Amino acid sequence: MKILAVITALAITPIAMSHPGHDHPEHPDHPTQTAEDNSSAKAEAAAILEKVSKKYKAAKGIQETITLTMPAMMGGEEEAMIVNVLVGSKSGSLTLEDQLTATWLDGKMYFEVDEMSGKYVKTKADSFLAGIDTIGPGGSLPGTTTIALRDSDDLETWMSTLTMGIPGGATFLGVTEVEDADGAMVDVINCKTMMGTLDIVVSKDSVLKSAIMTIAQPGMPKMEVTVVSEATFLTEAPSVTFEPGDREAFDSPEAMMGMEGEVGELPEEVDMAGKPAPDFTLANMDGSGEVTLSSLKGEVVVLDFWATWCGPCRKGLPFLNEFNTWIGEEGLKVKVFAVNVWERGEADAVFEKVKKFWADQKFDTAVLMGSSDDKLTTNYGINGIPTTVIVGRDGSIVNQHSGFAGGEAMVADLKKAVTEALAQ
Repeated sequence: MKILAVITALAITPIAMSHPGHDHPEHPDHPTQTAEDNSSAKAEAAAILEKVSKKYKAAKGIQETITLTMPAMMGGEEEAMIVNVLVGSKSGSLTLEDQLTATWLDGKMYFEVDEMSGKYVKTKADSFLAGIDTIGPGGSLPGTTTIALRDSDDLETWMSTLTMGIPGGATFLGVTEVEDADGAMVDVINCKTMMGTLDIVVSKDSVLKSAIMTIAQPGMPKMEVTVVSEATFLTEAPSVTFEPGDREAFDSPEAMMGMEGEVGELPEEVDMAGKPAPDFTLANMDGSGEVTLSSLKGEVVVLDFWATWCGPCRKGLPFLNEFNTWIGEEGLKVKVFAVNVWERGEADAVFEKVKKFWADQKFDTAVLMGSSDDKLTTNYGINGIPTTVIVGRDGSIVNQHSGFAGGEAMVADLKKAVTEALAQ
């Protein structure tokens, strides 16, 4: 359990109701894209972003001010969230003004929240991006795109930061060339997300200028959030410092905020491959009764442990649903269950929350309600979610994996794993 409610709120709550008054190119018409030609749109977009990444990596350092523009919740005046980023090859800092600061220095990550002036978090981090991921996994912390472009070569990782962790990632529709407010030609990468659209504006000299994310859901007014970047490329490595003073140090954000242990002490992760899958009986969310794992011997069973508050879980669920659809189309003797765990609150409230979330996402994968079973994740040696467990036809665990490694890779790995399990 890495993501905090406060980080999630900072990342996804401030959504603008109208286009703010920054100098962006006009919205281009989004191209119509089919599954067959999506690969060419993706390749064109990837080529542009790879040039941006190459340029950002080559810089001694980058100093960046990012402005996210949005209104107050429930209407009201527009508000702006300011993020300041300073990044070099061996150090960096990210500050959400008046909210929090993350500092990476000498292989360690320091995390401070303004309202907790006497405390800070100190953890190990091999890279700035890895350290940021301990605070806001899956790109949910605003302002991390430049860090991702420098520290990663993965297109999905870059896009995750641009969508601020919206589940399902983005589908590339095409690239359009338009003129910005200053008369310069720019490339606009047009994308579709589960929530609406995303337009990424890149200058001809490979600098990420802005992004416009639209949220358009049935029964809701169209909403937009805009992100504007002003980046300066440094000729010398930046100087970044951190002074702990006499403040109290913690080894995780959860511990600092007093959230540690709310779902019980987590066990050390155990490799359960080859061992009998611990039996359980859990209620099916659809009201069809209970499911007992041991009664499913003879079939391959896929268990995906998740929670509504877990950012990486939410990113992976659309791909789990895609995999479940493939199982049905292929007619395979495989059961797929999304096992909900670690939700807080009374059982009835948890049930309603999970049921609404599933209906809103229009998923059809079966959901088992596991939050009331205190021993469930302990029995499976789970200390973080999402975790996917594949149970073979003889009732033993043949594969167990924690974390979200990317949508396409997730589906391919699941298909490979169940195919092997069916053949055993």
